[in-house]
Amino acid sequence: MTTYKIDYCNGFFLTIEAEDLKEATKKAVESAAYTQCDIKIRDENYNTIAISKWYGVPPEDWDKPLLEIGGGFYDAFQDTDYFEYI
Repeated sequence: MTTYKIDYCNGFFLTIEAEDLKEATKKAVESAAYTQCDIKIRDENYNTIAISKWYGVPPEDWDKPLLEIGGGFYDAFQDTDYFEYI
C-alpha cells in the first residue's frame, strides 16, 4: 500500500492508503465536492503526481467528466507531466 494525499485545493486534504494511483483517483472522486477547484493527488512528499482540472461549464461531447456538479465538471485525471507548462 502507498500513502497518497488528496488535495481538494480548498484547504482540505485527505490522506489515504491505496494499492496504486488508479485506486487513489477513485477515492478522490468519491470524496469530491463542489469546490470549483482542481483536485490534486500528491505523494508522501506533497509532490503533485496527478490532477483533475475543474471546469465551470457543462462538458462538451469530447470531454471525459469524472463528476458533473454545480453546472461544471471535473475532467479525467492526468499525470503532472501533462501539465508541466502550467
